[in-house]
Amino acid sequence: MQMRRGFILALDSDGEPEIAASSDAAPKPAGTKTLLPQKVIDHIVATGVPLVIEDLSTHPYFTGTAYRHLLPPMTKVSFLGVPIKVDGVARGTLTVDREWTGRLEFHLEDDVRMLTMIANLVGQAMRMHALISRDRDRLIHEQHRLEKALTEAQHSPASAAPSPAGKTDFILGESAAIKTLLQRVELAAKSNATVLLRGESGTGKELFARAIHENSPRSKKAFIKVNCAALPESVIESELFGHEKGSFTGAIGQRIGRFELAHGGTLFLDEIGEISASFQAKLLRVLQEGEFERVGGAKTLKVDVRIVCATNRNLEEAVTKGEFRSDLYYRINVVSLITPPLRERPGDIELLATRFLEQFSRENGVNHTFSAKP
Repeated sequence: MQMRRGFILALDSDGEPEIAASSDAAPKPAGTKTLLPQKVIDHIVATGVPLVIEDLSTHPYFTGTAYRHLLPPMTKVSFLGVPIKVDGVARGTLTVDREWTGRLEFHLEDDVRMLTMIANLVGQAMRMHALISRDRDRLIHEQHRLEKALTEAQHSPASAAPSPAGKTDFILGESAAIKTLLQRVELAAKSNATVLLRGESGTGKELFARAIHENSPRSKKAFIKVNCAALPESVIESELFGHEKGSFTGAIGQRIGRFELAHGGTLFLDEIGEISASFQAKLLRVLQEGEFERVGGAKTLKVDVRIVCATNRNLEEAVTKGEFRSDLYYRINVVSLITPPLRERPGDIELLATRFLEQFSRENGVNHTFSAKP
């Protein structure tokens, strides 16, 4: 458009305008106030319709303002402003200046149509941002609530019990770290919140995910597990969502995905930090809305699934680097449980070694035991 100056302003929670984007060469920090007269902003926001001023220098809205003083001398400058609406309410403005130099013919009504289309796109982005922020705030609140409940449980008289009361007999460990973790597992299992198991490879995250399922109200339903790192991106969507017959080469029949198989139960997504950026967006929709379509299908399917994720990656660092979506991170990190490595619980080594030797002896028809301590 060869505009002279342009601003996108967003209204904060108090209705004050702040620069969200500017055509100025020097970028302004977030929250910077604009030189645009308040009367102009108020007019666009209050009326919800475009404002067109053919000659900015003679209009009362700009008389005596700093914006007016920045105009080039002896040159006619027009002003155009349109509202940015979110759910029908003006939540910002998009404004530009048009300088009449005689080198370019243009029509202000065409410019207004162009700006209105752009403002609609900006409004959609603002609406999505607001939805994500509200969802993130709700998840953070839920996380704080559950963490408080876990802390209170640990300091209650029942927490002094020698071992957890739930179904966790398939997890070996007598150390304080394991007992504390199992108590947190049992408490987290009672809710429907998404759980993120964090820890190094080999620390038994899958076993703790099963313990969450076995001690939850969903224990009678399926426990489905998926190793996200073991599946290429071209396969993982079909594995999780399923596909319709003929949706791609080799799809000779309809396939039920893991989400459908886990309906009413628990879906364990191991190595969640390894999925691609494009699939993160698809997974986020399922976690937020509880619905998806099979690959090649048009029917939207609804599922009721409790999600447990696991990762050995530093997801906070991945979010900072742009490798992992922040909205997905907040969605899966409602309850965070850390599985301790064996080096931090050496007292469990003998217990585990004995169990492994018993299993080896049973499988191979021998009766080996460890020698007595010297």
